[in-house]
Formats: sequence, structure tokens, C-alpha cells
Amino acid sequence: MLISVVLLSALVVQASPGAREAAAIHSAKAAIVRSMDPSLLTTPFEAWLRDVAGGAAGARWSVNDCGEQTGDPKQDQGRDFPMCAEVEVALSGHRTLSVSLAVGRLKAGVGGPPVFWSAHIRSADGLVQSIRSLAAIPDAIRAP
Repeated sequence: MLISVVLLSALVVQASPGAREAAAIHSAKAAIVRSMDPSLLTTPFEAWLRDVAGGAAGARWSVNDCGEQTGDPKQDQGRDFPMCAEVEVALSGHRTLSVSLAVGRLKAGVGGPPVFWSAHIRSADGLVQSIRSLAAIPDAIRAP
């Protein structure tokens, strides 16, 4: 009986990868954009993105290490990388907008307020335009 309780407790403490990803994505979608960029309104990120990206049709969400792993196991060993919820949205002109919000740490899990990490627009010919803030995204989308 005691062993069952201990095993059940361990399962509850360690969220499944699917649950962790769902929590990370939920945290990003619900984040208030003003908390990440004071020049913006008090609007949840998902609604704001839908507004600025023209409906955000086909938005695809994923969770990753914010691009921080080096690929060298010796250098990466023991590090707790940031956890980003990333959304990709199809734009007009065969362009794609990608926005990453840091929502926690890979080992520690989701925690703390989401933070703008990065954004870029990839054009049909593969050129990438980096975007430095959430407030700059609408102008970047409108640019030719």
C-alpha cells in the first residue's frame, strides 16, 4: 500500500510531456501583452495575435528550448534551459510569423510570468526579418 502511494505521488509530481506542453502553451496564450511590452494594451496574447496577424489562421503551437541548446552534450549537461511556447502563423504573401515566449524552464517547468523571447518573419524566398519587440510585430507584418 505504501509503495502504491509513493509511486502515485511521483506520477502526480512529474507531469507528462503532453501536460507540460499544454501548460506552457496555455500560459503563453493567456499572457497579458502589456506585461511583456508596456506600450501595448491589457489583452491576452492569443487575442492580440489574432488581431495583429489578421485572424491568425492556421496558428501552430509548439514548445522548445528557445534555441539555447548548443548541441554539445558536454556543454549542455546539467543546464536547465528556458522553455518557450512558440507560435507560427501564416501571413499573406506566403510569409510566416514566428513568436516565442519564455514560459519557464525545461527542468523546472512552467513558472513565472511569460516573457517575450524572440520573433521573426520568414518570407517565401527564405529571408528572415528579426523583430525585437511585440509592439514592432504589426509594422513588420504590414511591411512589404
